[in-house]
Amino acid sequence: MITRKPRNKNIYIAGARNKIIYSIVFAFFALYAVTLIVPLLIVFVNSFKSLSEYSESIFSLPKELFVAGDAFKHYKEVLVEYDLFQMFVNTIILTIGGTIVGVLFPCIVSFILAKYEFKFSGLIYTLAVVFMVVPGVANLTAKVKLFNDLNLMNSYFGMFILYAHPFGSYFFILYAYYKGLSSTYMEAAYIDGANDF
Repeated sequence: MITRKPRNKNIYIAGARNKIIYSIVFAFFALYAVTLIVPLLIVFVNSFKSLSEYSESIFSLPKELFVAGDAFKHYKEVLVEYDLFQMFVNTIILTIGGTIVGVLFPCIVSFILAKYEFKFSGLIYTLAVVFMVVPGVANLTAKVKLFNDLNLMNSYFGMFILYAHPFGSYFFILYAYYKGLSSTYMEAAYIDGANDF
């Protein structure tokens, strides 16, 4: 005959305690989700309002544009007058091209400084640290004037030049990675016929 062991009451207490903790955590995250969703809903509802309605109350429902039969007036303005499609194309080009250029230049410079010993390598690394300390806003006026003088304003090429700086956070991440990388990989590549480039 098989005898069953009596169940431990501590298991029931621990299970009840876990349910209470999970309920509190769920309530906290549900409240957090509401704080993220409600502002988006308010913005969406306000997009159907006229300026006078919006000025009166941001929490009221739209009336004027629905009564006039032009509820989507603001969306038409955005799509037609502001050339939203061209803005989207600009975003894609600058995101993809800027990422490629923004990673390529620090990649090259950090590899050279990490793996090759030459006369001014220490000085260039020090300059990289100095460039990180100086905030980008400090030289923004000079950049705008320079780009204006060189006719690079409002052009993809001008934006890619801004992305192409070799120093920054990418530089230090890649520099640390290349420093830890064994030089035997380079030697094996030389044996296989690779050049420095």
